[in-house]
Amino acid sequence: SVAGNTTDKPTVLAYHRANNPNAFLILNHPNLSIYGGDYSDSEILNLDYDCIELFDAAYDDDYPTNVEDKWDMVLSSGRLIWGSCSDDCHDITDSDGYDEFCHGWIDILSDVNDQNSILTALKNGHFYGCVRHDISINYNSSTYTITATSSSTSKFEFIGYNGVVYKTVDNSTSASYTINGDEKYIRVKSTSKAN
Repeated sequence: SVAGNTTDKPTVLAYHRANNPNAFLILNHPNLSIYGGDYSDSEILNLDYDCIELFDAAYDDDYPTNVEDKWDMVLSSGRLIWGSCSDDCHDITDSDGYDEFCHGWIDILSDVNDQNSILTALKNGHFYGCVRHDISINYNSSTYTITATSSSTSKFEFIGYNGVVYKTVDNSTSASYTINGDEKYIRVKSTSKAN
């Protein structure tokens, strides 16, 4: 590890923040104990990071399902933390018998493809995590309405404070939710029926 021969993730995060204050830090493998993850609730609430990994395709079937619960815990505490997905691809040759490439990713919404623009988009939450699925989200500030669309038939969930599901729309390519003001936050989860 770059943080003085330690694999202690809190130390590594602190090292990266101290040495590059503008870095976009992702808390990877938050529930995967085999690689030193499995952070306590206190660590997840108090460590200095920008984003939490919700899905890791390399551990598709084994990845603990309560990462979204931990994300909601942080969001409900009043902290703004983004969510991401990754394929955790370390080998595009498939030499280990597992095709890791392009099973999970983030779509970054930026008009310019350069380092500063990408980093700004990430820090401002202009991206979304994907697992073999596309989604587009629009917000109408006049009507306070969030509209999510996908090219495939999906289940859409509008989730808020403490993980409460405020609205579910199933078997559709789009769904909308109008904010009423007491949710504290709304995040959209879209699950493709094809995947």
